[in-house]
Amino acid sequence: MYVCPNCKKEYNDEVSFCSACGSKVEPIQKAPEKEHFVVSLFAFFTNISHVITTFFAFLTIATPYIDIETYKSSSNINAYYFTDEGGATLTLLAAFTGLGLAIAALIIAGTKKENLKTKFSRITGVIIGALLLLLSLVLLGNSY
Repeated sequence: MYVCPNCKKEYNDEVSFCSACGSKVEPIQKAPEKEHFVVSLFAFFTNISHVITTFFAFLTIATPYIDIETYKSSSNINAYYFTDEGGATLTLLAAFTGLGLAIAALIIAGTKKENLKTKFSRITGVIIGALLLLLSLVLLGNSY
């Protein structure tokens, strides 16, 4: 698509000069699409939730190898979080939150006609959320 900078007449075909005023035509440059703010916000919280889920998953996996009594006596950390059930439960809650936020971001991105790069990023967030949810279910199943 081309446009005359002088009279703003648009041309579909590649032409060198405007037929109305004779000025040299220029290609129309589209502004890059911006990501919707709400989608960005959901994506940010999705990533935070994925990081928290991963932290609790590692905590749950490492629990059998940690001397819990040392941590209870040296800090104010609630000992329940260092049990298999507590860590697995927190992992499951964080995974559900992350997956829900990722699905919401994908739906909003689809309704806002976001570009392919953004949609691919949202689909990746949903896949990661589903894998973390699966991991948390395995950890929860092994803890009981």
